[in-house]
Amino acid sequence: MLRQAGEYKEARSALDQALAIREKCFGPDHLDVAASVHDLALVVQDTGDLTGARALLERALTIRSRSLPPRDPLLGLTFNSLGVVLRNSGDYPGAIAAHRKALEIREASLPPGHPETSVTLGQLAELMHLTGAYAGARALYERTLDTRRKAFGEVNPRVAEAMSNLARLLQDTGDFARARQLYDGALGMWQATVGPEHPFCAFAGAGLGRLLHAMGEEGEAERLLRSALGILEHSMGPDHPLVALELEDLADLLRERGDRAAAGSL
Repeated sequence: MLRQAGEYKEARSALDQALAIREKCFGPDHLDVAASVHDLALVVQDTGDLTGARALLERALTIRSRSLPPRDPLLGLTFNSLGVVLRNSGDYPGAIAAHRKALEIREASLPPGHPETSVTLGQLAELMHLTGAYAGARALYERTLDTRRKAFGEVNPRVAEAMSNLARLLQDTGDFARARQLYDGALGMWQATVGPEHPFCAFAGAGLGRLLHAMGEEGEAERLLRSALGILEHSMGPDHPLVALELEDLADLLRERGDRAAAGSL
C-alpha cells in the first residue's frame, strides 16, 4: 500500500523491519525471507537505487532457485523483476537473458495467454527493439498483441498499448501503412477506454502525428501534435519533460514547413 501511494521511505522502513523479523525467525535462506527481499528490491528500485535493487533481486533469486522447482512461477517473477532492473541500468544483454528466462518459466508454468506472460513478452519485445533486433522484436510484439487480446478482450488499454508498441516498430522499419492502421486503432481504443484527455491518448496521438509527418501529411500531423501537447500540458503541467518533447516535435514540423516564426514561438 505504501509503495503504491508513492511513500517509498515509509515502505522501505516497513519492509526492512519485516525482513529483519523473518531472518530472525526463519534464517537467511527461507522462502519467506526471499519474498521480503523481493518486495524490498522493488521499493529500492523505485527510489532509483538500481545497484541495491539488483543485489536484492539476485539474493531472492538465489534463495528461490535453491528451494523451488526450476519452473516455479515465483522464479519467473524474480527473473522478470531482475530484467526490469537490468534494463533500467543499461545492461540490455543481461536484461534480455533475464526476460527470456522469465518467459520460458511463465510459458511452462502458467495457462496459455496468461497476463503475466504477456507482460514479459512485451518487455522482451521492447528490449529487442531497443537493440535493433527488429525481426525478433516484431515477432514478439505480435505475440504480445495476440496474447493480450486473448487475456483482456479486443478492447482494453493493454491491447491498445501493444498495438501502439508494434506501430512504433513498424514505423522504424518503414511499414508506414500498417503502422498508421495500428496507431489509429490504439488511439481510438484509448479514447474509448480511458477518455480522450488521458495522457495515453496524447502518446498515441503524438506517435501518429510523427508518423504522418514522416509521410508528408503535415496538416493532420500538426493537428495531432497540437492535441497531444494540449493534453500533456493539462495533465502533467507545462514544465514536464514530455511536454518539452512534444514541443520539439511540433517545432520540427513547423520549421520543415518553413514556418520558422511559429516554430520559434514554441
